[in-house]
Formats: sequence, C-alpha cells, structure tokens
Amino acid sequence: MWRSALLVFIPLAGAFAANSGAANRPAPGAVARQVRMRQVVGLAEALELTEADALRVSQIIQSFQERRRPLQVSESAKIIKRAADGDAAAIAQVDTALSQMFAARIQLTQLNQEMFNTLGQGLTPQQRAKMAIYFAKFQVEVRDFQARQRARKQAATQAAQALNEGDVELLEQQ
Repeated sequence: MWRSALLVFIPLAGAFAANSGAANRPAPGAVARQVRMRQVVGLAEALELTEADALRVSQIIQSFQERRRPLQVSESAKIIKRAADGDAAAIAQVDTALSQMFAARIQLTQLNQEMFNTLGQGLTPQQRAKMAIYFAKFQVEVRDFQARQRARKQAATQAAQALNEGDVELLEQQ
C-alpha cells in the first residue's frame, strides 16, 4: 500500500517542481506537506509501520515542521549574499546575519535530534537504526533535488539572457 502511495506522490511532487514560475508555484504550505508526506511514506515503508503508526509519525513531523519554520534563515542568507556582492548596507549587517544564521542552525540541529527521539519512542533499536538510515538518505535526496532545481534555474536564466542578446543582435542588424 505504501509503495502505491509513493508512486502517486512522486509524479505530483515532480509536477510541482516543474512549475518554477512565480504564478505556478504551489501554495506556501504545499511544499511542507509534500515533504512530510514523502517522509511519512518512506518511514512507513522502512519501518513497516501500520497506518495508525504512520498517522502518528505524520503528526509528529508536522509539529516539528511548524517549530522549524521560524528558524528559516533566508533573510540572513540574502544579507550575507548581498554583502559578499559588495552591498554597503548589507556589509554593515553581515555580523548580525551570520550570528542569526549560526544560532538557527544550532536550533535546527537540536530540533532534528528531538524529532528523531520523539519518533523513536516505542521503536526497537533496529527500527531506530533503519530510521536513521532513512533520514540520512532523505537528506541526500533533498540536497540533490535542490541542486537540480538550482541548475534548472541557472540554465533558464542563461537561456533567457541568450535570447535577449539574440533579440538585440537582430534589432541591430535591421
């Protein structure tokens, strides 16, 4: 049953990922729901959980996702990037942004450990080991997905720039 749910989920995730335009992006909570669903299905398969246990896992993961949300450091990352690019206003804020980013990373690590311990309650040592392996593999999949998304975005930007340059050349020729 879990495999069939995964087979339904993967194409849906791919469809959302393919829509990278701002107008076609999924709703803000949709990505979190997709990640949670993937984690639940993967853990349910890896640990051979019942549907009731999978529901419990889903609820636990959702509660930790909600606690994790305020720790996202995208604003700090933007400040650091602008400072690296030479933005004077961002340079003045770089130390604060770095401190916030490192503090958030520590808190995220603590939350991950707490979530693992909460999910591991009532599991056998073998199931906890399988869960650790699943989460490690899942993290690699997420990083690979993000790298592919960045490469697609960069390729699209380069293609758009090439088209714009081609348009300029055509106009200059006329």
